[in-house]
Amino acid sequence: MVSKKIFVFFMFCIILWLCCFNAFAESVTYELSNVGLTVDISDNIVYVSSSVKKNDELFKNNTFDYIETMAKIREDNALIYGRDSDNTYEIEIICVENSNHIKNLTNLSPQKQDKLLAEYSQQSDVVECSVYNSAELVFFKAMRTKNNNNERYFYCDYYTIYNKYDITFRVISSNDNLSDAEIQVGAAMANSVRYPEKAKLTLSSIKGKGVFVTFILICVAFVLVIAYRKNDEKVHAFIAIQIVKINKSKTATNVKHKEKDKRLSHNYDNSQLEDEDLSSIDLDEAIAAFDDSIKDK
Repeated sequence: MVSKKIFVFFMFCIILWLCCFNAFAESVTYELSNVGLTVDISDNIVYVSSSVKKNDELFKNNTFDYIETMAKIREDNALIYGRDSDNTYEIEIICVENSNHIKNLTNLSPQKQDKLLAEYSQQSDVVECSVYNSAELVFFKAMRTKNNNNERYFYCDYYTIYNKYDITFRVISSNDNLSDAEIQVGAAMANSVRYPEKAKLTLSSIKGKGVFVTFILICVAFVLVIAYRKNDEKVHAFIAIQIVKINKSKTATNVKHKEKDKRLSHNYDNSQLEDEDLSSIDLDEAIAAFDDSIKDK
C-alpha cells in the first residue's frame, strides 16, 4: 500500500527534477572507450566525433563543413572536434598510442615526470609548459602558438599519458590570445576525467542520458498515480470489510457471552443443590457406620 506522504514526496522530487534538469546541467559526458576514461564537455560546445557520418544533421544545417572538419580531425588525430556557440574558440580531444611505451604519466616518479616535461617543452610551438595536477591524473599544461595559412593560432593543451595512450585536451583560438576563461575550458575537461567505475551520477554525467531518465521518471510517476488511486479504492473496501467483520465479531461475542452466562447460572444452581444435599447428612452417623464396616472386616 502506497503511503500518502511517500507518494507526495516522490511526486515533489520528480517535479523538482523536471524543473531543474535543464537549468543546472552544464556538460555532457563523453567516454574515451579505447583508454577507459570519461570526460565532461561543456554543453555550450557543439562537437562531432571522428566517426561522424556525412549525412549528420550538423553538416546538413551548416554548423560544420564536412570536408574542413574531417580534414582537421585527421590532421590532428582527434577523436572530438567542436566549437562554442559563439564561435570564439574550438576544442579538440586527441588520443593516440604513445610512441615511448610509457603506460601512465601519473605513475612515473617525480624525477621521470620532470625529465619527460623537459623533453615535451622542447617542441617548437611550445611557449610555456608546466605540470598540472587534476584529481585523478597528472597533466602537462602547454601554451602553444602556430601559424597556418596566414593566421596565428593560440593553443592551450592539457596532455597526459594513460593506458599507453597520449591524451590531449586542447582549446584553440584564432587571431587572438586565449582568455583565462577559454583556458579554463581545457582545465575543466582535465579536471572532469574519471575512470568509468568511479564515475558518479551527477548532473553533468547524466546530461547525455537526460531524455531517457526523464522518460523513466514520468513512467514511474504514472504508475504511482494509478497505484495510489487503486490503493485508495482498496483502502475504502478494506475498511468496509473490516467494519463488517468487527460487527460480526461483536454479535458472535455477545451470543457467546449470553450462552456463557446461562451456563454459569445453571452450574451455580446445581452447586447450591449439591451443597444443600451434603448439609443434610449427619456426619456422626456416617463416621460410626464407617468404623463398623472396618471392624466387620
